[in-house]
Amino acid sequence: MNKNKTFKIEEVLMDNELIITGNVEDGLKTNFLDADLDPFKVDFNYDDCATIKTNGSKYISISREKLIALAKLVELADKIYDQNNEYN
Repeated sequence: MNKNKTFKIEEVLMDNELIITGNVEDGLKTNFLDADLDPFKVDFNYDDCATIKTNGSKYISISREKLIALAKLVELADKIYDQNNEYN
């Protein structure tokens, strides 16, 4: 039996990739690694957009899979903001 565990390199370098963190008051956020394994922070500002902090990078190389995941997180973040507004 093979007891070796396999990992995706992204999971080793960034264990909380593409998970919404933060809160509604201070802003919802996430992190991700681009195709070159460079880290980027993302803010969700309740404007149906994701603001990617490029830290001076000339380009970001994002896979189709990550673009789709980010788009889904924009929708999820907006739902979280909407729910918060319903209770306030």
